Amino acid sequence: MIETGSTEIKGDLHAPHIMSGDSIGRIMRATAAAMIPALLYSSFIHGIHTLLLCLVCAASSVFSEALFQVAARRRITVTAGSALVTGLLLAMTLPPDFPLLG
Repeated sequence: MIETGSTEIKGDLHAPHIMSGDSIGRIMRATAAAMIPALLYSSFIHGIHTLLLCLVCAASSVFSEALFQVAARRRITVTAGSALVTGLLLAMTLPPDFPLLG
């Protein structure tokens, strides 16, 4: 229980967020791994072009994040996996016959 003036707040300071010992990288890798069955099923239904689209979106997302971090002279954090998840989510929102080039 926390007392702030005349108001008492019961509970945790971090609410409504759940705190765990997992790192952001671990959470992002788990999120990317959870998308794999849907991506594989999508490539089974729509063909190999869907899988190539996922690879292109993921690779371009990771590359562009690294490029902008280098240009801004920031620490490169592509190993955290957020760019990979962003690229996979982008690929899953695009139509299956989306052109890879141009």
